[in-house]
Amino acid sequence: MTNKKLKMAAMSVALTACVAASPLAANADAPEAAPEKKEPVAEETKKEENTAVAQVNQEAQNAQETLKDAEVKYDKENPKPTPDGSQKLDGVIVTNPEGSGETDPNPNPNPNPDSGETKPGSETGGETGSETGGETGGETGSETGGETGGETGSETGGETGGETNPNPGSGETKPEEIKPEKVEIGTAEKTEKSETNVETKTNPGAEPIVDTTTPPTVEKNPDGSTTITQPTVTPGKETTTTTGTGEAKGNLHEKEEEVPKKDIDLKKELGEKPDISWQIKKDDEAVNGYKVEEVTNSEDGNRQTLKLKKEEETTAEMTAEDIAKLVDAEKPTVNPDGTYTLTRTETILDAEGNPQTRTTYITIRDNKVTTKTTTELTITRKKAEQDGSESFRDEMTYPSIQIKGNDDAVVETIKPEDLEKMLNQGTVMDDGIHFTKDGKEYVIQETTQPGETKLSNAEIVDRLKKDGNKNYELGADGEIYYTTPHNETVKLDVTQNELLRRSLTYKVTLTTTEKGDPGTAGEQIATEKAKKDAIRSALTKAVDKLGIEDAATASQLKAKISDLKFTQEQLDKGDTFTAEIGGKTYTLTYSAAGAEVTETKPTDATDTGKKPEDIIDVKENTVKGTAYVTGSKITYLHGEKYETTGMGELGIGADFTTAPADAVPGSVTTDTSGRITSYKDTAGNIHSFEYDDNVALDDLKPEERTELDKAATKNGWDTEIKNATLTRVKWTVKSPDTETPQTTPIEKGETVDIVNENKWSQTDNNGTFDFTHGETTYTGMKLESTSKDGKTRTYKKTEANGTVTIITVTTQQLDIKAQFDKKFGEGKYEINAAEHTVTYTGEDGKTYTARYDDKKEELTVEVQKPDVVAATGSTEAEAQTKFLNELEEARIDAEKNKETLVIEYNENGVIKTLKVDHTMKWEEVSMVVGHVVNYNAMTDAELTTYLKELETTAKKDGKYYTGSTDWDGTPYYWDDASGKMQRVPPEKKIDQRWYGDYVIIDGEEHRVHYNRNDIDHLDLATDSHLTLSEKEKDGKAKTDDCVLLNPTLKWSESAETLVKGGGTQANFVDRITYDHENDNNPSTGHYEYPRASWDEKTSAKDDNAPTKSVFYKVEGKVAYGKLGDAYEKAPGERGYAAAKQRAEADLKKYIADHPELDLSKAQVVEIYKDQTKGGGKRYYQIYLYQSDLTAYGYMSDDNNTCGNALFEPGSKSKFSYIGGYDLTLGDLTQTDKKHVVAMGKNTTALSATFKRRKLENLTNRELRYTPISETVTVVTPGEETTGSELSGSYSADYSKTADYRDEQQQGGIEGTGTGSYKSFTNLLHNVFNGNGTGTVEGGFIKYKYYSEKNEDGTPVQFEPEEMVVTTKQDAEVHYTFTSQESRDVWIKGYTQTVVPPVNPGPDTPELPPVEDAKPAPAPAPAPETPVLPVVQDARPDPAPTPAPTPAPAPETPVLPAVQDAKLIQTGTSGWLADLMLGAGMVLSAAGYWMERKRKAMFYKSQH
Repeated sequence: MTNKKLKMAAMSVALTACVAASPLAANADAPEAAPEKKEPVAEETKKEENTAVAQVNQEAQNAQETLKDAEVKYDKENPKPTPDGSQKLDGVIVTNPEGSGETDPNPNPNPNPDSGETKPGSETGGETGSETGGETGGETGSETGGETGGETGSETGGETGGETNPNPGSGETKPEEIKPEKVEIGTAEKTEKSETNVETKTNPGAEPIVDTTTPPTVEKNPDGSTTITQPTVTPGKETTTTTGTGEAKGNLHEKEEEVPKKDIDLKKELGEKPDISWQIKKDDEAVNGYKVEEVTNSEDGNRQTLKLKKEEETTAEMTAEDIAKLVDAEKPTVNPDGTYTLTRTETILDAEGNPQTRTTYITIRDNKVTTKTTTELTITRKKAEQDGSESFRDEMTYPSIQIKGNDDAVVETIKPEDLEKMLNQGTVMDDGIHFTKDGKEYVIQETTQPGETKLSNAEIVDRLKKDGNKNYELGADGEIYYTTPHNETVKLDVTQNELLRRSLTYKVTLTTTEKGDPGTAGEQIATEKAKKDAIRSALTKAVDKLGIEDAATASQLKAKISDLKFTQEQLDKGDTFTAEIGGKTYTLTYSAAGAEVTETKPTDATDTGKKPEDIIDVKENTVKGTAYVTGSKITYLHGEKYETTGMGELGIGADFTTAPADAVPGSVTTDTSGRITSYKDTAGNIHSFEYDDNVALDDLKPEERTELDKAATKNGWDTEIKNATLTRVKWTVKSPDTETPQTTPIEKGETVDIVNENKWSQTDNNGTFDFTHGETTYTGMKLESTSKDGKTRTYKKTEANGTVTIITVTTQQLDIKAQFDKKFGEGKYEINAAEHTVTYTGEDGKTYTARYDDKKEELTVEVQKPDVVAATGSTEAEAQTKFLNELEEARIDAEKNKETLVIEYNENGVIKTLKVDHTMKWEEVSMVVGHVVNYNAMTDAELTTYLKELETTAKKDGKYYTGSTDWDGTPYYWDDASGKMQRVPPEKKIDQRWYGDYVIIDGEEHRVHYNRNDIDHLDLATDSHLTLSEKEKDGKAKTDDCVLLNPTLKWSESAETLVKGGGTQANFVDRITYDHENDNNPSTGHYEYPRASWDEKTSAKDDNAPTKSVFYKVEGKVAYGKLGDAYEKAPGERGYAAAKQRAEADLKKYIADHPELDLSKAQVVEIYKDQTKGGGKRYYQIYLYQSDLTAYGYMSDDNNTCGNALFEPGSKSKFSYIGGYDLTLGDLTQTDKKHVVAMGKNTTALSATFKRRKLENLTNRELRYTPISETVTVVTPGEETTGSELSGSYSADYSKTADYRDEQQQGGIEGTGTGSYKSFTNLLHNVFNGNGTGTVEGGFIKYKYYSEKNEDGTPVQFEPEEMVVTTKQDAEVHYTFTSQESRDVWIKGYTQTVVPPVNPGPDTPELPPVEDAKPAPAPAPAPETPVLPVVQDARPDPAPTPAPTPAPAPETPVLPAVQDAKLIQTGTSGWLADLMLGAGMVLSAAGYWMERKRKAMFYKSQH
């Protein structure tokens, strides 16, 4: 071996030892990656650890249990890939036959070995290699993507997906645990898309060590130098993070259940008293959301069967347990506050093929269970059977009767009205009805004829209407229809008709009486009695003349004389009277004496022996030589002839005190003696009487004396009237005056106002109306409705600011009676309400008829001014507190203005009103508070305040852009949970240290990085769902698909400027695009208008976008009412024109088919599927309606949905700051049909629209009349008849010339005696007869009818027949999931040492200089102290290619060459080999010691 070879060998050994002993630092700038091969020392490799953090979910308070005890089983053996890279699992929902359906209490410990997540092999290679490698750094892409994807993907993915748990979810159980076969009750579907990211990091403080398992390589360079490459390994940690999104759906089979008839609750289904019309038809709305499917009526129409159907759809959130079943997670434990976590545990194989447990944490984004309930209800009802009857008064038809004598000559004709009067006023006796008039007596006999007939329906209805019953009508079918008290028209079933028409025969007998000659019966007897009394009187006087002293004897003698009987002969001739008393005989001789006759007062005529009807004038006569006359015989002058009437002719009794039967009660007057002085008969005649008492005979008129003498004269007697007591009775009979009214029209009567109180006036302006009261005028009111009776009119006006004015004019009946009583006097006028006239007596005594106008109109003015209470907060609680404070201020302000604050809301389909009349609590108003703000109802001041509150909240939370472009201006930290850089919250304190700044967040220390905080670009986005102002039948919100058209966005740093219409307008591309938000999941994307510079046709400065957080206002049109599916380009079509034409043609047809709809805003909208620059794929969609959008807000972080809002996702690089802003509008809500408002997405805002309601009530009262005629009554006096007659008694002497006394009795004692008799006037009767036939209608009817209502007016009740409830439930969950595993790994690297070429010399052998490819941070050691070169960079190079030969340069310093050391001069060259060998041994020992130290450090770092 030559010296040169020895030197090289020794140098090689030394260098080898040096390399082995020199630790290398990891390259901190290289991307994190796993080594190409996994060959770590076995005892230094740990198992994988799960480092993911469980996410907290919240169960809704009203969560609906759906799956209950059912299980969800997915077919995990057959996953189905989808075009977007996700995996779908189909499954079934099962339960036990008996419904237990409980999940196996000991489930497979690996329930989800293949959860549908994308296999690491496919994702890691594709995503990690291209995406992670591309984004993390250019140097790492090829290696990480290639190596990790190639090996991790194929090995981990293949083994994990293919080997672990080859039969998961098979449901196999031990024989003793076999359960009944499950019953499928629904289907399930789970789709998940995941992304796996592998990150490898060196352990903190770890140093690279020489990989002793791999020898170094030595390569000779062209320049003669040598490159020595030494592999190294560094202890580190490989973290595999899997994140993804998922959607799980469960569709339960339709469940049909028939409700037992006894359990059907019609009150719950139909309401307390459902009023459903009997005329209801198919497809008509019934009650409580039910619609008529079928109507069946009985033949008689009295029974009805309805088949009703109601479809309801409710949406609720799911329970935590149901969600866990659907997303295939373990059963969660729900805490008392409703929080829970969802985990999924599975077994996977790590890189070495060892089984590891992976725990995936699931975060629920949203969930819902939709329940569609269809209720088919069959009900019947039967009309109520009710009875009724009507009684009819007799309606008479009287005939005209001719009365004829024996010679068939007509004596008198009785008219029908006279016959009716006789029947009504006559006296009923056994032989008929007696009626007397003018001395004539009529006897009427009424006889019913056989042959009664019943009235027809038409005749019955006519009679009912005549009797005033207006509720009966004759139908076209000839039946009787009756309108019930409840305004229902029913057909009558007449069960008994006793309404008859009968014929009556009237037989009239007329009797007239004429006076005959006075008779004398009884006068002779009276004369004889007078003679006898005269004899007894003479004999008695003779006894007194005898002078008998014994009084007893004289008395006995007189007694015998009083008992003395006389024969006719003794009376005529005289005789002798003999009596023995006390032994003495007394004889007295007498002769006949004369007789005188005097009239006395009349007596009763019942004992005459004659028939009563034959006696008219009866007198009692006294025979004593005087006479008197009685009775009320009246003689009066009629024309030129005196006539005499009998007693009672004028109706007054003979004593002048008895009133006649036809005297009007209360009309009789008398004098002090009780004699009648006047009375009025029923015919209206006034009878007046005057009495002239003590009329002397000399005062009699000649004709009166003649009559008196005539009455006193008796045949055969000489008559001489001695004296008289006479009363002259004068009478007057005056017929009623005839009053004839004469009416004269009044051309222009003067109007008189009785009441004129006008508080308001109305003006018609050709279709609109103005109402004025005082100085206030409501203009432009439009008539909106008029009530059926025309008495109520409603006018309405809606102003642009939403103020609604409602004026109700109600016409009422004025109390005109009270006013007319006051004007004309109570009861002194007559009103004709139908003709609106009043008749009264004027002050001049004339009667006037006037037309009156009365009006009472009540005006109610209700002004509803819309207003809004709005508040925002960083939390819901904060927003609620602010909202209640704002509401209280609004209430106090309303009270000051005499307004009422009301909020209307919908509860179960019923509009209700909440009156804010006290300090409200949240639970009182929560149901009326929405999470949108009605900007249109806010004043400028309120809107400005609202915007500033948003700004304050954003700045307080640090969620805003300052606009700073200083790269070291704003502090950030890396948030492991989100995998993004986040701003350091302003309240956090930054700890500044000499090696960097740190901040503690959530108990964890983070390194602070500084960067810009400005907005780079601005895009405009909106959600695609619109909440309509129209509600569902159950009162819940109704939503629709929508899209924003033609938007404009103005922004300003001043809220006042923006509210007043100012600001800068940002520019956008004029097309609608769809932004997938970096995850290509359509359900999480949104519609977006990109910035104007997106197509690169303009520069960014032309976007006019802000660079900091500012106030914004967005306006535009919201198209909604999506019709049909999208119109896309069909296969083979070039361009999109044909698709658009199809959409336009379908829209045109739809408009033509629906003329009843207002489709003036219907349109076809073009939408681009993505944000491809310049355009791209598109489709067309029909929207039928359109509203105006208004949105205000502040550009905080919460409104930004840009995936590059701050930094590029997953990057910490200082140069990865982007600052993108996608202003996203959410909660699009219709405030009315024409207006839509929107909120910045993720903003916590509360608002309620209320009305400031102010009421005014005013009344106009008018009553005026105008005379239209005057009436003068012309009075024609009635005929007056007068007469007089004497009444009283008179005395007359009646004498005859014969003298019956003999001579012996001359001078005898004269005796007188009296006798009396009754006399009467015999009457002659004439009898005439007549007859006629009339009719009478009378009786009653009984009927029954069937009514839709009961007697109390309530509708008849339904009876349940059948009820079938069909339920269909669909559940849906959207979620994200994450899992993270970490394991200890060796990170491979290498170092390279370049040995320069050796320059040999015989005397000066030297070591080659050592160069490093990397810069050295420390100065080179002194020449006299040679050291091993310091390894400058142990990080892996970008690619395992040989490094180029470095050239010394200032930025690439090299280690100084080892200086030439002068060796000992021995004269030989062998010493060098010995020297190098010894040095190699020393260096080997040092290398061994360093290796032991490295291992100790590795162990310490791992524990």
